[in-house]
Amino acid sequence: TDRSAYREFCKLPVLDGICKSPPEFPELLDYFNRLDAAGRNDPEIAGSLKQEKESHRDSRVRAVFAIAPALGPAFPPKGLKKIAIPAEIVAGIEDDNVPIASSAKYFAALIPGSKLVLLQGGVQHYQFLGSCTAAGRQSFPLFCTDKPGVNRDAIHETTAAMAVTFFDAQLGR
Repeated sequence: TDRSAYREFCKLPVLDGICKSPPEFPELLDYFNRLDAAGRNDPEIAGSLKQEKESHRDSRVRAVFAIAPALGPAFPPKGLKKIAIPAEIVAGIEDDNVPIASSAKYFAALIPGSKLVLLQGGVQHYQFLGSCTAAGRQSFPLFCTDKPGVNRDAIHETTAAMAVTFFDAQLGR
């Protein structure tokens, strides 16, 4: 990752919703921006930040199925173009929390041979979370309330089936 690339993206006139903290972590961007200061006071954080732009390739990972990935601009094209394992990316076409242009589409355009699947029918970001109980819908309406006609359980079934098909094809049984 490259926090400076992300910051530069967020200065552009084309910036989108990925440049604001998500509702579930309202201090994320503040935290993200305070890392440099934290690194000046904490040797462990400083050491980690020095490795920020290095490859973190893990040879045990042989394929990736990414669901509604975020923070595309924090991943420089040069690094994404080096990904040499199969990748499939799925997102909701109406995701207004993690805009697909700067995330799912960004990753798919830069990862060689990747496949992008955009789910239609009102699918947004939080539909990939677990189905909610009545108490969950009352306590966490943002995460639990779907657009009319959206069937979260059907989205889960579809996405799970896609993942199984993908991993079976890429890794075999």
